[in-house]
Amino acid sequence: MKNNKIRLSVKQKEVVYGTLLGDGWLETATNGRTYRFGFKQKHSQKDYVHSIYHIFDNLCGSPAIPNGTDIQFKTLTLPCFRFYGHQFYGKNHVKKVPKLIHRWLTPRALAYWYMDDGYKHTSGCYLYTNGFEKADVQRLCIALQNRFQFDCGIRTKSVNGQSQWFIYITSKSFKSFCFIVQPYIISSMRYKLYTRRIKNKK
Repeated sequence: MKNNKIRLSVKQKEVVYGTLLGDGWLETATNGRTYRFGFKQKHSQKDYVHSIYHIFDNLCGSPAIPNGTDIQFKTLTLPCFRFYGHQFYGKNHVKKVPKLIHRWLTPRALAYWYMDDGYKHTSGCYLYTNGFEKADVQRLCIALQNRFQFDCGIRTKSVNGQSQWFIYITSKSFKSFCFIVQPYIISSMRYKLYTRRIKNKK
């Protein structure tokens, strides 16, 4: 199949949206005409990296490989990633949150974002958004509130004298959050979920 005929599956699209909010990235060497998707994490999370690789293996030319203390993979450079590159990156190729993220933040996308950059904390959880501007984090928080009715807010911490923003989902919403994402959480990441058994709704 010619490269310009390749289309992402629904699952691939949702994983792209979720991981681009976390540790995924897109890079271009053709001035935005084509992009390739990349993903890496620490080697201790190799099961997670491999699980994402297998979602995109039909678009890759080589498997996930170690890179220092990390393990990573990259897809081929393809036109099918162009839309996402234009949505998630500005003129200086700095990652941003798309204005229409509320349309694309599906349960699966949310789960992959959480597996990337989420942490359980007491009876709630954090979604770390350190790389985004405050306005981007506010947009994400509003999307979570409107789409999923989560009780959540923005918090900040100072790192090297600079403010970094992140989202906290409170105990009021953590169980419902876990119910939404748990079908997509891989076994090695289930420690991030609510510790008591979550009963499926009838």
